[in-house]
Amino acid sequence: MESCLPLCTERGIGVVVGGPYNSGVLATGPRPGAFYNYDVAPQEILDRVGRFTRDNKLSLYQKAHLGNRFKWALREADYAPDFVDAFTQEVVTVATLARKGR
Repeated sequence: MESCLPLCTERGIGVVVGGPYNSGVLATGPRPGAFYNYDVAPQEILDRVGRFTRDNKLSLYQKAHLGNRFKWALREADYAPDFVDAFTQEVVTVATLARKGR
């Protein structure tokens, strides 16, 4: 990626990372049947994600900070502005819903 992204930028080629969260346990939460590495998540992973979620609740300020960090990192990596805005909004929405236990 270190050599690929600068070349894409140089040539005006947009890049979309299609799967950092996919539909796996980080997107769905530690629910039975959640996926991890394209398979059903083992109980150890469900427990680990559950502990992390409980121990790392985000305040309003922290959610805004998280969104801004994603936004700046994606912009610096030369992602398309529309993608950056949509992805950042989704990250903050997921963080908010996770806090409410949805």
